[in-house]
Amino acid sequence: MEQENKITIDGKDYDIESLSQQQKYYVTQIKLVQNKVNELNLQVAQFNAAKSTFIDELIKSTREDSNESETK
Repeated sequence: MEQENKITIDGKDYDIESLSQQQKYYVTQIKLVQNKVNELNLQVAQFNAAKSTFIDELIKSTREDSNESETK
């Protein structure tokens, strides 16, 4: 838990409680933005996986159509 109360800035460790209110605000904003970036990266990965699945299904369905056409 001690690690949560520290932050490293330019290679120097700071106790968050010793920071000014403005600096604490910046730390909070950075954490919030980083969480959102992580969330959005996860969503991008999910969308890319879904896109790949749809592409694979489209390719599969066109091959099935081609095979049906060849057997007629």
